[in-house]
Amino acid sequence: MLPVCDTPNCGKEAKFRCPTCSKLGIEGSFFCTQNCFKGYWKEHKKVHALFEQLKNQGAAPLGGDLSQPLIVSWPGYNFTGDLRPYRQSPRRQLPDTVTGRPDYWRDGTPYSERQDKGLLRVLGDEEQEDMRIVCRLAR
Repeated sequence: MLPVCDTPNCGKEAKFRCPTCSKLGIEGSFFCTQNCFKGYWKEHKKVHALFEQLKNQGAAPLGGDLSQPLIVSWPGYNFTGDLRPYRQSPRRQLPDTVTGRPDYWRDGTPYSERQDKGLLRVLGDEEQEDMRIVCRLAR
């Protein structure tokens, strides 16, 4: 089934697609004839301007479905390349049936690893001598 023309009050089957929208990665933008496209161009080009503005503000996703709301990750930040951050999905809940949860399951911060990094292990005399032997063997 062919898509329907985007020109208001047309409703015919579309055979053409806006070349600018194709380059920008905008989905949709179909037209039945060149005359339909030219007649609606004055209004349609506003979509390009809006898309460029959102793209320059860091809106995600690039080339995504326009029916989905775009999320501006960093307002005012001008990206230099094509890569953009994608929208983040809602946090998934860990079921209560999972046992042995690590300390970072709640917020992603490994508190026990941070605590272990700050502690220095003091070696005894015998352990120091063993360490010297291991170091000589490792060289």
